[in-house]
Amino acid sequence: MQTKFLNAIKGHPWRYFLAVGAIALTYYWASQFAISHLTLSPKIYPMWPAAGIAQAALLLFGRQLWPGIAIGGFLFSMNVASPNIATALISAAARTLQAWAGTYLLQRINFSAGLDRLKDVLGIVGLAALGSTLINSTIGSIVVCLTDLSSWSNFRTIWGTWWVGDAMGILLVAPLLLTWQQLPKVSSHRKKIAERAIWLLLLLAVGWLVFCSRT
Repeated sequence: MQTKFLNAIKGHPWRYFLAVGAIALTYYWASQFAISHLTLSPKIYPMWPAAGIAQAALLLFGRQLWPGIAIGGFLFSMNVASPNIATALISAAARTLQAWAGTYLLQRINFSAGLDRLKDVLGIVGLAALGSTLINSTIGSIVVCLTDLSSWSNFRTIWGTWWVGDAMGILLVAPLLLTWQQLPKVSSHRKKIAERAIWLLLLLAVGWLVFCSRT
């Protein structure tokens, strides 16, 4: 799909900027949705769907669309209470680096967005959901403590909550988006559909176990 997208935007800069804008708005909306509807308690979010959307977007369309995540993340950070430009920029950079790193690592193992192989499932769990999320959770938690939004005594709790939220977002949202765009290609192959359904169920199970083990 990346090849088709790259061919579509080649020689048409406006298509690239349109795609960046679409990702930015989607990321912003997903973040707003999380703080409005996915809150267990103040500032505790068991799942951050924007992380999964960001990961899926770069896997499907290419790492060159990272500005969409950066813009969406920056706008979201500037829309919270007591916004700070420097903090918003760092936060946006961390969110973007997380998705970019996850995509890079998965591409290194020749990842298939259709989740056709066990390697693909293990890759998105280990490299993206559990691995690249260390970036945003670590940088974000440090920024929160440095800016006195919370004390350093709460660092581990903040870090763990942040990491689980991003990991759950990637585990639950990214696979759905990745396999959904593949369905038309395999609509006549019931075996393939069954295999992907099994992988999705396994991912959901892993996500549930990860979340429950942290609560």
